[in-house]
Amino acid sequence: MQARARSVALAISLTQRIKSRARKRWRRLRDSLDRRVPTIFASPVEKFTRAGHNELLLSFNHLKTASTVVEVGGYRGGWGLEMAKRYRCNVEIFEPIKSFASDIRTLANGNEKIQLHEFALGDTDSTATFFLSGDGSGEFRGGQPAEVEIRRPTAQNFPVFGEKISVMLVNIEGGEYRLLSELIENAVIQTIEVLLVQFHRTVPGYRMKRRQLTSQLSRTHTRVFCFFLVWEKWVLKTESAQTG
Repeated sequence: MQARARSVALAISLTQRIKSRARKRWRRLRDSLDRRVPTIFASPVEKFTRAGHNELLLSFNHLKTASTVVEVGGYRGGWGLEMAKRYRCNVEIFEPIKSFASDIRTLANGNEKIQLHEFALGDTDSTATFFLSGDGSGEFRGGQPAEVEIRRPTAQNFPVFGEKISVMLVNIEGGEYRLLSELIENAVIQTIEVLLVQFHRTVPGYRMKRRQLTSQLSRTHTRVFCFFLVWEKWVLKTESAQTG
């Protein structure tokens, strides 16, 4: 009986060691796969996070205090305010929703290098109904309606569009298709050294519209990265060597 008991105990111990080794090997394999093939299984959001997340939108080696950056879709204050803090550059923020613009004005705290424009940018000078939905507020979502003013990105409307723009970030919940078309049409796109844009699926035919716009952008800019429907970075071809 004692011999049998020892045999059983030995078998159990051996089984446990085998299972433990198998678990360790599986963990090593899993960790190895996570490191080696994240781009195969990860979503665009996960890829963006692994690549550096918001630092990809905030890190530049060509900005000076005299540089100008533009944020289209300021929401309650974020990217533009951080750029002003990091680089002490000139910042122009476009946010048409009055309550959001009020928050930005409060956070700017009188900083003279930050200019706030309570307008949306598009392909016409007009008014439109936007719908309030937090950071997803815009023309193509549901929510409480709000009338906003839209202006074309021209030097006549805003002097900044007659100057060199070091970085322009666009996140306007579907409005980017009309805005980019206008920037390309009036050649303002050629004054933008770095373009950061988030495309959205809220617009009918968004895949074709995006494909057409990126094809046009490729004539003047080089795409540095693309996390589909998350963020894309485009750098003016004549500025590629300096902006990185």
